[in-house]
Amino acid sequence: GSYSHVFTVTVRKATNVTKGAIGDMLDTPDPYVELFIPSAPDCRKRTKHFNNDVNPVWNETFEFILDPNQDNVLEVTLMDANYVMDETLGMATFPISSLKLGEKKEVQLTFNNVTEMTLELSLEVCS
Repeated sequence: GSYSHVFTVTVRKATNVTKGAIGDMLDTPDPYVELFIPSAPDCRKRTKHFNNDVNPVWNETFEFILDPNQDNVLEVTLMDANYVMDETLGMATFPISSLKLGEKKEVQLTFNNVTEMTLELSLEVCS
């Protein structure tokens, strides 16, 4: 039968967001997070951004509907909001297939060997 999975992502927080040594001297980051699952229909979500905050706490929750027969991978991009063009600070991926159904998991992602991001992930069958 055809059924879907609901994948829930809560973007909790990040610590030590950096644009690199020189970038940080010029401008404190205005960080936000972009979530992208290429195989999902509504595939792109983003958090709000915080001005001049290197330890942002978002606590924002997003839901994706997934086809369990696809190879679903979450791409997490740490962004810096700018007037002209937003800047990518780093990207990390998480294999959604490594989650068990019904499991809630806290995941730490590291960007540029410095920034730590905390996500809470869960996978459920869509009723």
